[in-house]
Amino acid sequence: MKTAVLLAKIAHSLSANALKKDADFFLKIVTDPNTTKPAFIKKKKNEPVYGAVIALAFIESLFNRVVGMKNLDCLDFDIGAFVALAGVTAIGHEFSHVLYGHSEIDTDDETELYLQELDADRRSGCGSHVIRYDSDLVTMMNDLFGISKRIEILKATIFSHSVLALALSGSTSEVYADYRLRCFLHFDGYRSVALDTGFANFLEIEFAKMEAVRLARSVEKLVPMGKELASIRDGHGDLETLWRNSLREQLFEFADRIDEAITLRHSLDRVAVCTFNHAYSDQSNLAARPLRRVALL
Repeated sequence: MKTAVLLAKIAHSLSANALKKDADFFLKIVTDPNTTKPAFIKKKKNEPVYGAVIALAFIESLFNRVVGMKNLDCLDFDIGAFVALAGVTAIGHEFSHVLYGHSEIDTDDETELYLQELDADRRSGCGSHVIRYDSDLVTMMNDLFGISKRIEILKATIFSHSVLALALSGSTSEVYADYRLRCFLHFDGYRSVALDTGFANFLEIEFAKMEAVRLARSVEKLVPMGKELASIRDGHGDLETLWRNSLREQLFEFADRIDEAITLRHSLDRVAVCTFNHAYSDQSNLAARPLRRVALL
């Protein structure tokens, strides 16, 4: 219920601010227990109205994945924080498909769809930072889950990415990446926006990541699929290399191509909730990227 309250606040924030000139957004929480699909987007026919739908049953399944951690002495906050952060990231993935034009490109090409999903995974990692951008959400995270310290928020967010990626690992569709890569992209997007906004420096983020890894290993026998959760970041270094050597530039090119296609189609700029450095801005002193429009979710 706490998570539902938090998501309702995000829904209100989106409906009040997002894409006022171009479109309306809504967020719907489905309470039907038979609806287990994590999240998806809807569009009202012939209207610039987009909605993200998330199943309460999916939120409950996330809680079931971490409930075994409830009495851990090493946690100073409610485990519901993991669920809330994972839920925010899942919703962010769906809204990313809308905000960045994926939903406007009609294609059956699996390579193109795969790139759309990779792009949304990384942008949704950036969306995890929404809980620090909105002052009401900052207060709610503290009031509902007792989490307010910066290093705790970093650790909880990074850990929640592992929980979410593992929860989504059951898909057999080839348009989705392996859950380890999805987890890495969530993390890298979050790292990018945390650095760009000055929320944390590189060393603090690396420390929080190591703490999240230690936490996952300490609960290996307490949670479902604990072994997979503990090992989800084992290949993190290799994925970092893949990202820097080829995947990053591939997604840069994809994002630019989508932007050009949408701009050409509408002959207007897309207006977003707020402006940060783009999800693909440089956080490793590699090739710098221009400032681009980025939304909270």
